[in-house]
Amino acid sequence: MKKEFVEIINRISNSELNEILNYCKDESIFFDKETRLLSISEIINYKEELKIKMDIIPIIDIYDNNYIVFDITNNQFAMMDISEEVIFKKLESIEEYIEKVKQYYENI
Repeated sequence: MKKEFVEIINRISNSELNEILNYCKDESIFFDKETRLLSISEIINYKEELKIKMDIIPIIDIYDNNYIVFDITNNQFAMMDISEEVIFKKLESIEEYIEKVKQYYENI
């Protein structure tokens, strides 16, 4: 894992972020028709892969350049249009997504 990424994660105290990141593997997974949990390498290398400058951690691709991200600056989850680099909805929790990922792993 990139040292910079590990340092960022270690500074963030968010149990939901830690929980969802524990489900991230070498391959991304589709746990819903158009919803994909990113692979750990996609998350670690997001600045290069997604070509964005904002301080976020992308977690879930929710279709059409929209992602569930952890906004590091504001210490909260949000929905973001990656292509426009615009946060369009702040989220209190991502528990519903965590539950869907859990169900995916229970069924494989």
